[in-house]
Amino acid sequence: MDGLLLDTHVLLWYPEGKPELLDTIRQRIDADAMPVYISPATWWEIAIKLRLNKLEIDTDLPTLLQLADDAFFELLPITPVHALQVSRLPYPVSGHRDPFDRLLIAQAQVENLILLSRDGHFKEYTVRHEF
Repeated sequence: MDGLLLDTHVLLWYPEGKPELLDTIRQRIDADAMPVYISPATWWEIAIKLRLNKLEIDTDLPTLLQLADDAFFELLPITPVHALQVSRLPYPVSGHRDPFDRLLIAQAQVENLILLSRDGHFKEYTVRHEF
């Protein structure tokens, strides 16, 4: 499988037109050259952070879900193989232990996806990522 996997902040910045999302990344998403995937872990992370008031977004969650659907983003199911890959990921010296990020890394590795993220911790793993 080839395609792009969006990290949570990329998903949030995309429909809101945030300047933090580089034009090159926006163009990459819009190019239709590869399918664009969103992990259920991303939706889960957004829901948790909204509920805990640790995240503010310009759009409510149902609208964001609809915008992702309108953009033809595909849901990348979480499988037991992804969970197994998470168990194989090292804990780097930096101590990056975010469970949502670790699942995205595992999904990108297993499915040979390019992870679009501004998170500098991803370079500590063997994963294709851009930003």
